[in-house]
Amino acid sequence: MLGARLLQLIQSHARSLTIDVINELKTNERTPTFRRLNPSDLESRVTALYWNLGQWIGGSDDEALVKPVESNGQRMERDEAVAPWTYV
Repeated sequence: MLGARLLQLIQSHARSLTIDVINELKTNERTPTFRRLNPSDLESRVTALYWNLGQWIGGSDDEALVKPVESNGQRMERDEAVAPWTYV
């Protein structure tokens, strides 16, 4: 029940969450490499992150999520962009 509600909240607020994350990535002093990324590419990556999160919460196939997450990580590494969660 909680998972379904969380999934619904993520889906209904995905656009504003994406905008907030992009603004944070572009202004945070700890994520300077994200400023070099193409804005539309950055938006598609953040959107994919929320989509994958929704799939993980709502789905049961963890293996189906591995490929997109690894692919996104490889693209970010190739573009020399360090994910903000690596600082945690």
